[in-house]
Parts: sequence; C-alpha cells; structure tokens
Amino acid sequence: MGKSTEVLVTVILFGTFVVFEQFNLFLFAIFKGLEKMEVLAKISAMKSIFLFSTVLFLLITGQGIVELAIAYAVIEGLTGIINFFITRKRFVKANHKRHKIKLLPLLKRSWPFALGIIFTLIYIRIDSVMLSFIKGDVAVGIYAAAYNLLFIFQGAVSLLPEVVKPRFSFLFHRNWFRKYRRLIKGVAGKSVIILIPVIIILSLLSKNILYLIYGSDYVQGYAALIILFVTGAVSFYGMLWGNSLLMSHKQKKWMLAVGLGAGLNILLNFLLIAPYGIEGAATATLLTEIFVFILVYLLNDKRVRLDVIKSEKELKLNQGHQIQ
Repeated sequence: MGKSTEVLVTVILFGTFVVFEQFNLFLFAIFKGLEKMEVLAKISAMKSIFLFSTVLFLLITGQGIVELAIAYAVIEGLTGIINFFITRKRFVKANHKRHKIKLLPLLKRSWPFALGIIFTLIYIRIDSVMLSFIKGDVAVGIYAAAYNLLFIFQGAVSLLPEVVKPRFSFLFHRNWFRKYRRLIKGVAGKSVIILIPVIIILSLLSKNILYLIYGSDYVQGYAALIILFVTGAVSFYGMLWGNSLLMSHKQKKWMLAVGLGAGLNILLNFLLIAPYGIEGAATATLLTEIFVFILVYLLNDKRVRLDVIKSEKELKLNQGHQIQ
C-alpha cells in the first residue's frame, strides 16, 4: 500500500470512528439524563478493556496505523450496536404514543450532555484541524501518531473513574458525603502514586515507542507525546470530578466548564501552533485539560470537594487536643 493510499484509508477509518463515537456519546447522554450510571459504567468499562487489550496486541505484534484505525472503528461500532439495543430495550417503549410523551422530558434532561459532548469533541479534535491549516499535513500525521498513543493511555486510566462511578452515585444520593469524600480522596491519592512513575517511564521511552510502532519518521513527535501523556493523567482527574458534577445533577455546570474549555482550546491553539507546531498543539490540550479540571472541581458541591487546607488545620487541631 502506497503512502498516499495508506493516509487516505487511515483518514477514512478514523472518520468512521468519530461518527460512531459521536453516536455513542449521544446515547451515553441519554443514560446520564436518566441517571442510569450503572449501565453507562458497565458499557464504558467493557469498551475500554476491549480497546486497550486489542490495541496492545496490535502494538506487540508490530501492526501499523491502518490496523490500529480499523480496531478503533470496529470496536466503537460494536459499542454503538450494543448501546442501541440496550437503549431500545430498556428506555424506549413499544407504544408509540407513550414514547412521544416521554421524548420531550428526555430531551430536556439530555440536551446539556449532548451539547457538552459537542464542546468536548471540539477541544479534542480542533488541534488537528488547526495544525493542518497552519503547519500542513506532515505535522498532522506526526501529531496524530502521538495522539493515538494518548487514546490508548486514556483508555487505560479511564477504567477506574468508570468502574467506581456507580459507587459514587450510590453514596451521593444517600447524602453520605463523608464516605463520598473519603472514597474520592482514596481514588485520587492512590492514582497519583501510580500515574507519576508511569508517566516518567513512558516519557523516558517515548522515542522508542514511536520508533517501534510508527518508524523513524515519527520519532520527532516525542516531545508532543510526553506532553500528551501528562495530559492523559490530568484528564483522569477532570473525568473524576466531571462525573461527580454530573451525579449531583449539575449537568449545565459541566456543560459550561467544557464549553469554556473548548473556547480556550481554540484560542491557545491559535496562539501556540504557529510558533511551536505540534508541541504547541499538545501544550494547548494540556492547558485546556488543567483548566477544565480546575473548573469542574470548583463547580462541584462544597460537600464533596476535598478541602486540603481545612483538613490540615483539623488534623493539627485534633493533635493538639490529644496532647492536652
């Protein structure tokens, strides 16, 4: 297969993947609107495990970018089929009149999720579009190689937030906020212990990873890949607190956070891509994820936020009482 044909096939496959992804995200918005977090968590965990294991197998066996693109498109498509049948079976009534009556309140509850998903897709995808216009297709190809590895990393780190989501929902809706904070503190704290050494190791091996998977032409994207690995870790915490925001029925605030993130990402890409190329695009993505993480954290209910300063003061006060 020639280079031009390979690029064309890869673009078509990833375009197909994006179409399936948007369809799945729309159905996920319905699950969230109906507060069926346990269904969403099971499907997301299943997809992440299957995608991670498949891509890992393809990388170990030395497959190329076309095979990776096929895997992404096929798995996303299969997830869409499963989502469709679950939605039809559990949420859509056979009686057409009853279905029409239920449609309007369903849309009212789901539209912030749908719009938020569009905003998320903007700040995830817009960097490649702007790279193409500002730096050309070569830069896009190198950046896409690094970004595909970010997808794999995010697929692995997103497993935990999806798995614990039903437990968070259970605790929140019973007003057990102390247990909620204890759980989210444990998840966030233990994740730091794991993520920091993983990112360091992946960063040190970034050139080798790119060379092994894509070849010598893509090694120049190692700096962008390192930045994107850090982005994946930050997105983990953004997802953790974003899920917390959604479970507390603050979907409009979540939509606001990701909407502002999309606007900021467009601005940062415009400012950084021209002077810094793919590293600038990666940095724009990182700064956007940091911004969204901080915003969704601050928009969360005060009863579930982790007040580190207050906790330290309480700890010192308790120690003082014990001494007395």
